[in-house]
Amino acid sequence: MIRRLLIASLAVLLCTSAIGPAVVAGAGAGTGASVATQTQNESTTNDSVTVTTGAQLSTLVTATSNEVRTEFENAAFEERLERTDSDDEARAAAIADRAAVLENRSATLQAEYDEATAAYEAGDIDESTYAQRLASVNARAQGVVSSYDRLLERADDVSPDALDAANVSASELREQRDAVAQLTSTGTDALRRQFTGEAQGEAEIEIETGGGVSIEAETEDGERSREFERPRDGDGSLDISQSEAREAATDALSAVDGNWTLDESESDADDGVYEFEFSLTGNATGEAEISVDGETGTVFELEEEIEAPDAGDADDAEAPEIDERDDDDADEDERENESERENDDERETDRDDDGALETDATVENGTVTVTVTHNGSAVSGADVVANDESVGTTGDDGTVSFAVPDGADELEIDVTHGDLEAELELDLADDDRRAEDGADREDGDERDDSDDEDDADEDDEDDETDNETDTTDESTN
Repeated sequence: MIRRLLIASLAVLLCTSAIGPAVVAGAGAGTGASVATQTQNESTTNDSVTVTTGAQLSTLVTATSNEVRTEFENAAFEERLERTDSDDEARAAAIADRAAVLENRSATLQAEYDEATAAYEAGDIDESTYAQRLASVNARAQGVVSSYDRLLERADDVSPDALDAANVSASELREQRDAVAQLTSTGTDALRRQFTGEAQGEAEIEIETGGGVSIEAETEDGERSREFERPRDGDGSLDISQSEAREAATDALSAVDGNWTLDESESDADDGVYEFEFSLTGNATGEAEISVDGETGTVFELEEEIEAPDAGDADDAEAPEIDERDDDDADEDERENESERENDDERETDRDDDGALETDATVENGTVTVTVTHNGSAVSGADVVANDESVGTTGDDGTVSFAVPDGADELEIDVTHGDLEAELELDLADDDRRAEDGADREDGDERDDSDDEDDADEDDEDDETDNETDTTDESTN
């Protein structure tokens, strides 16, 4: 079976290499790209990146051969598992061998990405060559990600003891999978689609480096992709509130003809990061994922993709028929249409209200106060659980208070309200220090207030003495 698949794979690869120019030309003709009529040395020139026919062919062959190799290797892996006759030790050994191959390949792809970025920043390669290399890395990284997904599925069928004996950790496999998945991000994927002719029409592509990599691409039909990754400038703590981080994330979103809605938010106390997911509705649709530094409030990772508007519906629509009817029928239809519009508006309002819960927590004098809001309004009746223990529900002001559990250094707080939920991790050591500082300031304020009251009492006594003296003088006179 493997031999037949290998022969078939080689045949496909050879055919791809032989007919690649025709394939690229066909893709251009089908999508409206101008590469269909270009020679090897001609090019599609955008504002910042030039996509040559040769570069498209090279990337297409890379992507196709990678798909063939991935399918062949995964098929060989599956056949090896079938030969183990459900022997956990043998299956674990097969998983370990496959994991080693994928780990090595991931490291190679990351090194290629870093080397290409360094060469571009040094001026050794131009922007077009850099873009084509990132597109090639993306195509091969996709195969690694899909292989990791299949490997994780098979690892779930093997006992933990057998995996441990083979030095295989499912959590480490997931971390390795997530790491290589960063090479298939929104920006590099837009480059891959452009350099393989998959994207419709030509695109304006802009790439910037220096303090991180930024990639923006917009096709003729309005599809837009944007991503950037910058070095973090924080110390790994969560000093700003979730609402402040959300405001920073919202400000980083593109201004488009539509409404951005927060779908999900998370806070990671270990890394000091707030993460947000948004969806775009209205005349434009799309999605975005944003990471905000918890100490400085700086957006250091953003992936945003906006789909092309469907302009074909208006062109394909039939001309409305004119029906001559009396005024009463026309008025009745108008009332029905008005009612439908009102119902649509109500449904749209309901969709706009579907955001995520926002949570914040403070610690003072051994008492934790959790505040829950939704779209800026207090949420009452939300269930709050701290370290797997229910601590109550929020009141009308959206808050609930409870005593710090004995011996707890941190709190994992889960909040649910209907279908909405939120998570919050709280470092009690940091908050206790802030609470003590607040208590010191309050003691100082109380002492100041006491001194002010003593001064006021002395002034009152002086005024009474003066009044008595004035009265005595009047009596004497």
